[in-house]
Amino acid sequence: MTDQLNQKTGIEISEKSFDWEAHLNLYYQHFTQAIVNSNPQLFLEFLSWARSVQKSRNMSKKTFREILNRFDAELSNSLDIAAKEQAIEFLHTVMDEKPITNGEIESYIKRENEYGDLAVSYFDSLMDGDRKTASQLILDAVEEDGVSVKDIYMHVFQPSQYEVGRLWQINEISVAQEHFCTAATQLIMSQLYPHIFNTERVGKSIVATTIGGDLHEIGIRMVSDFFEMEGWDTFYLGANSPAADVMDEIIHREADILAVSVTMSNFLSNAKELIQSVRQNLECGDVKILIGGRPFKIYDSFWEKFGADGFAGNAHEAVEIANRLTSTK
Repeated sequence: MTDQLNQKTGIEISEKSFDWEAHLNLYYQHFTQAIVNSNPQLFLEFLSWARSVQKSRNMSKKTFREILNRFDAELSNSLDIAAKEQAIEFLHTVMDEKPITNGEIESYIKRENEYGDLAVSYFDSLMDGDRKTASQLILDAVEEDGVSVKDIYMHVFQPSQYEVGRLWQINEISVAQEHFCTAATQLIMSQLYPHIFNTERVGKSIVATTIGGDLHEIGIRMVSDFFEMEGWDTFYLGANSPAADVMDEIIHREADILAVSVTMSNFLSNAKELIQSVRQNLECGDVKILIGGRPFKIYDSFWEKFGADGFAGNAHEAVEIANRLTSTK
């Protein structure tokens, strides 16, 4: 990797000018989802992530504990007696379950993986800010070496995006660098479209979207492209699509599948509301709903609580499950 990866971004959390309100609000969002879904692990997982982010930015453990203490006090002051007792008991159950740790997160880019050399070269180019070289590596792999676009997505783009997220989490790259890498990958994905939009149609359609409020769209875009490569008619709505507009597209496109991405647990209520709205809308017919995202990867069968018809951990699984769900149509 480049020298850039061996340097901190210089971003530190100043404990004197700490934005308590913003942090407490974020904690409250995740805590609420844990209570609503009766899943303490949702909040515990968030705490582990938050501690990792904050520690890498030189926040002391003392300050982290102070956030939790203030959050505890905020719950006591803002809830009625019945809700307060439930919430405080829940919070203490979470805190007593296991210590909050900050174990090392392994790199997602490994040479020993399938197409590992290509993934390493591609990721190094992104870290160097060399979008041209990154693009050429991918185009050469597809057009000269015969690597399938699906393999590029699964074994190069996906681990690269995971690695970008990991490096931001541990404060090795800035938000600007993270955005550059994501934008570059999205551009290179579009350069592969001549190889994607040339498949014989199978007479099925899918509407794909992130949930309202969720701006992380590259994962669901990859899913949509996989369906396109399988001959589906795809209607990718991107990030933060309002529920009413999603339902309009389902109806207009006569969609067989609605694919929904939820990347963080604080968006879970939005996902449940969207699915309920679709189910209650008679015009949406018999559309099958496929859900995916990190919260559903962590907890087995968690997706079943949301009224979806299936869960997929990646784009390849999404196509397989969608074909099974629509096999009788």
